[in-house]
Amino acid sequence: MVPVSLGDLSPGNEYAISGRELSDSASWLVDTMKVVMGEYDVRNSVLMHFTKKKHYAIYLGNERQGDDKGTRGAPLYGNLATFGKKISRIKKTLYFTLIDRANVGDASHYVGHVYNPNTPSVEGDGTEKVIFILDPATGPNGKYPIFGEDAEEKYSEEVLTAVPDQEEFLIEAGKKDVSWELVPKASALQLRWYGADADTFCQTWSMMLMIAFDEGIQPKITNYTNIVKGRILSNFYKYVFVNILKDNPIYMDLLLRNYLIGRYNVDAPNEKELVAVKDEVLYLLHNLTPELFVKSQSWRK
Repeated sequence: MVPVSLGDLSPGNEYAISGRELSDSASWLVDTMKVVMGEYDVRNSVLMHFTKKKHYAIYLGNERQGDDKGTRGAPLYGNLATFGKKISRIKKTLYFTLIDRANVGDASHYVGHVYNPNTPSVEGDGTEKVIFILDPATGPNGKYPIFGEDAEEKYSEEVLTAVPDQEEFLIEAGKKDVSWELVPKASALQLRWYGADADTFCQTWSMMLMIAFDEGIQPKITNYTNIVKGRILSNFYKYVFVNILKDNPIYMDLLLRNYLIGRYNVDAPNEKELVAVKDEVLYLLHNLTPELFVKSQSWRK
């Protein structure tokens, strides 16, 4: 992605932040962007902007989250198991996200999915109903990539057995002749269930993988250096800010409130605090280089 222009800072934006404070503040800004990228409405807006496709739903565990307005005849069932039983009835392509939580208190993991009821058959005669899984993790503990001809078998044995809701969803779909495929077969260098130094950008990578899938691209993120990942993610966040967030009052409120809560431990930010912190967020975005992005993270060497 090419560098994004954020425009000029306002004349009054003269923050004097030391190197340590800049890195710390940048870390909080990046964490805030991850939170924003995990929201249903934002994901829908991002996917619509890039692909003109709708992101239909988020399932957190077994329950559907988010608004269903605009589905227009593509029913999305509140229970994930029921969705699996009835997904074969849907006649249009669906983009949706499943989120698992390994243990109570652990971070959630976002996995993008695309259901295509008209996938060309491997044999070349007719079409098949296929759920494409866009999992940005390399494995259940990040120690190996899942790729090759037996990728789906490994994924079933080593990931799905520990994520019963998603496993049941795919089993129920399979009973109605809906198959599934892991795409791409090597993706992001991150832990599915996080350690202290994990690349925890599954909200963002999963959305970017959906966009890439729509464009027919299968990026192998495992091959990227940290600086390259920092460049991709920082440019993506800047692009999303400029084209999707900044002119939407609801999204900006979400961004600024979460930044204030995280960075300054402000429980209930008021309007004056939100206005004041906006220039700080703009300053940080202007200064968010790939090097600063990586410095602000605790990624593995």
